[in-house]
Amino acid sequence: MKADITPRNCEIFLTSREIMTYLRDGIKAEYRIKKTVKNIRQVKKDVIEKAVEMFTSSVSLSKKSKGHKEVRIIFRQSSSAGLQTL
Repeated sequence: MKADITPRNCEIFLTSREIMTYLRDGIKAEYRIKKTVKNIRQVKKDVIEKAVEMFTSSVSLSKKSKGHKEVRIIFRQSSSAGLQTL
């Protein structure tokens, strides 16, 4: 996944909308968010918190400079083989 993301502002990251799109369309069908989910934002929050917990050396969260609660997930420079499962 990290290889598919173009660096912006010298960082590799996914915005909040890109995370939700990835959870709906970018992963294997059995892991995708179902269309019947009522609160996709809560699912996104749970997923990114778990990602940070599992990959503390490779992933961090950052709040956008403009926006109320917009969060983006940033991939750090250190490469990790486990990161590909995210």
